[in-house]
Amino acid sequence: MLVACCCSGQLGDADALTSGVSAAFIGAAGVAVAGVLIAGAALRGRRSVVQAAERQSANV
Repeated sequence: MLVACCCSGQLGDADALTSGVSAAFIGAAGVAVAGVLIAGAALRGRRSVVQAAERQSANV
């Protein structure tokens, strides 16, 4: 109920609505970039482990 009382004056304010949507998309882009970096680091680490195992099996 507090939100309805506090923000009811902004329902017709297009500038406030679009800035909120814009902030949401910027936040989502930040999460996506973080996910790409984590996935890249995980895949790079996995590749080096596989290459090390292949080198050890070739030396045997």
